[in-house]
Amino acid sequence: MFDARECQSPRSKAVRKSSVATAAAHRGVTSGAPAAAGLLFFCLVLVEGCNQLPNTQLSQGGVGLPPQAWGTFAQLPLTMAVVSTTTTSLPNMQQAPGAASTTRRRAVRVCALPQQSHMQSDRDLDEPLPGFSAIAEALDDIRDGKFLLVLDDESRENEGDLIIAASKVTTEAMAFLVEYSSGVVCVGMEGKDLDRLKLPLMVNSSENEDTMYTSFTVTCDLRDGITTGISAADRAKTVKHMADPEAEAGDFRRPGHIFPLRARPGGVIVRGGHTEAAVDLARLAGLSPAGVLCEVVNKKDGSMARTPELLEMAKEHGLKCITIADLVRYRLRHEKLVSHAGSAVVDSKHGSLTVHTFKSSIDGAEHLALVSGVVEDTSNVLLHLHKESSLPDALRPSSDMSLDAALQQVSQAGGGVVVCLKGGQPEGGVLEQLAVSAAATTSDPLLECALAVQMLCELNVSSVKLLTADEQIRKSLKCVGIKVAASGSARVNGVEETDRDCTADRDSKRVEETDKNCTADREGGGNR
Repeated sequence: MFDARECQSPRSKAVRKSSVATAAAHRGVTSGAPAAAGLLFFCLVLVEGCNQLPNTQLSQGGVGLPPQAWGTFAQLPLTMAVVSTTTTSLPNMQQAPGAASTTRRRAVRVCALPQQSHMQSDRDLDEPLPGFSAIAEALDDIRDGKFLLVLDDESRENEGDLIIAASKVTTEAMAFLVEYSSGVVCVGMEGKDLDRLKLPLMVNSSENEDTMYTSFTVTCDLRDGITTGISAADRAKTVKHMADPEAEAGDFRRPGHIFPLRARPGGVIVRGGHTEAAVDLARLAGLSPAGVLCEVVNKKDGSMARTPELLEMAKEHGLKCITIADLVRYRLRHEKLVSHAGSAVVDSKHGSLTVHTFKSSIDGAEHLALVSGVVEDTSNVLLHLHKESSLPDALRPSSDMSLDAALQQVSQAGGGVVVCLKGGQPEGGVLEQLAVSAAATTSDPLLECALAVQMLCELNVSSVKLLTADEQIRKSLKCVGIKVAASGSARVNGVEETDRDCTADRDSKRVEETDKNCTADREGGGNR
């Protein structure tokens, strides 16, 4: 289990020293200058059925959106609208075996949207949201065969599900689930297990019109030992056998009364849904990676239960209530997200660099750490985080630092690390790639910083000093568990600026006048 707070690399000193043999004398570290604060943008991909979207539609009011769907986003600033395009499938979605391709149209819109809960960098990763239980405590209940109430983000479904490990389900537990839920009992499972049981997707990804693109498979019941399959006892037997790693495809009949769901690889870090949460919780508890889930409804009118009702239900029945946001944060703290794949020394126009490659366990992407000078066991190592774009760095906003400029400044400072985080290769034409490129700048700062910190730990770097005074990155790095030194002044794009990071590690005894000056500088920077 990885813990960024105990940052020690298992790799030998000899391997690390080979990368810095030509730069042993370079120990100087300079600070970074604040980049201009910018709006946070990400790409909202809205998908409509062919019958709902005309062949050509381009408007700032939303492409092919019904009024009820557009209402949520009508007040958000529009950055880019892209004409609908024709595609045979959606990215990152599974295709049903043998399914024919179906034409669908996508509209890409780049908006400024509220930060999701798991991205909050003002609290420790193990600290739950106020009013909710810690993930470590929840995992104990999962191991004991107890239910959890799990809430997703308010910007998503804003619903709560009862979740229990499939391997621990009893008839009594199933009866409780049916009584307090919608009754549509689902089982989240990993793709390899569903493939083993020969439970294909109900519809292929291009035909999936579920609002959250939930990957329903063909329904099923246990073949032997049950009656109609609908009773609590029958459904409990079915889901428990589905969690058995020795179960075979022939053990089940199709269709049935249980709704298997195919979890996305990478779990809640990739998709913050209840399906992935159910699988992650069972796996983290050391059980078979399969979880039973069902939406909680109000017994009076059948409406979806919201946070107040869910917290009251948890109190009434002695259940722990957690959020998917906290589950994401728990995984970022405790799971090993990258592994060192290799290194090489290269000569560049900025001098000798050691290129370390790391492979992500989340999506298999390869990230780079470009090291200049000596960084191992060095305090306050100069650091820059660079998010790779599919388009040239020249298209980046002027407030962003290019990779070349970052390497130049690290080299001139005498040493440091530039972490290059690789993004996914966008699909589609230039306009769609532009939209994805604009979105990539703030995809998930906590995830990016968690990846970067684990890469730095492999290099025996335990404290850093940012090349640019990015408050969000600074907070995220500290939240993940690495020490971030307060920056002074630095040069960005050849211009010396005063760092506005006045709040970092502030001493409570600092004179009041200094605090006032810091506040004035920060407020002058505008909204971040």
